[in-house]
Amino acid sequence: MRVWCRAIATAGMAFLLSASPRAMADEVHTVEPGETVATIATAHGVTPGIVITANGIPDVANLRVNQRLTIPGDGSVIVPGVTPYRQQRSLSCEYASVYIATMAFGKPVAEADSIAATPLDPNPHRGFRGNIDGEWGNTIDYGVYAEALVPHLAEHGFVGEVSYGAEAINLRAQIDAGRPTIVWLGYWGDTGEYETDTTGSTYKLVPGYHNVVAYSYDASGVFVANPGTGTLEYYPWDRFLEMWAALDGMTLAVYPA
Repeated sequence: MRVWCRAIATAGMAFLLSASPRAMADEVHTVEPGETVATIATAHGVTPGIVITANGIPDVANLRVNQRLTIPGDGSVIVPGVTPYRQQRSLSCEYASVYIATMAFGKPVAEADSIAATPLDPNPHRGFRGNIDGEWGNTIDYGVYAEALVPHLAEHGFVGEVSYGAEAINLRAQIDAGRPTIVWLGYWGDTGEYETDTTGSTYKLVPGYHNVVAYSYDASGVFVANPGTGTLEYYPWDRFLEMWAALDGMTLAVYPA
């Protein structure tokens, strides 16, 4: 999980024109030709592991056509239309997250467009810090924070709502409102250090941080689209909140203007 490499965008993703949240109840899915556990899970907005566990699937490569699978629902809330996507540059997780979040509304903002529109700046609140093709995990080649992404989102007809505070209730409220939410997570814990720019503004840098897009939750944890791995993942609340707090609960909720 700690090595984010370049990848090609996943092809053939279906775009939805709205992202109204829905509560999840148990569903039954009948396997059709060509379907896999991964495609079925994506279609229902859950992780493959949930489908495998709920149905006791011993071999994911041997699903049977017309096999009936239970898709568990537990009262969780999900923003539909969020699909896996893998970042194209070593340190482009923020721009890949923008793509994932806007894709849920059928108007994806390409990584390349976001890269071109975002200025370079040692202060990540103002622009991208470092070399986007640098090595992940340090604070020299680093990344960009929520505030610097807002103007470009506005140019594409989206609101980027920045907030801080690693409180579960805050994230739940955004997902309840149908908003895919980009979060900044410290995978190495709170290893933060502080710098001051030429204007006197002090900002925090956290080695080992990474962005994901939160799109669903239940009582036990959070579902996210991780552009580093190009997969949908699930984090227990305690682990998620710990990583999120390392960057002071930085979030960027995305929705149409």
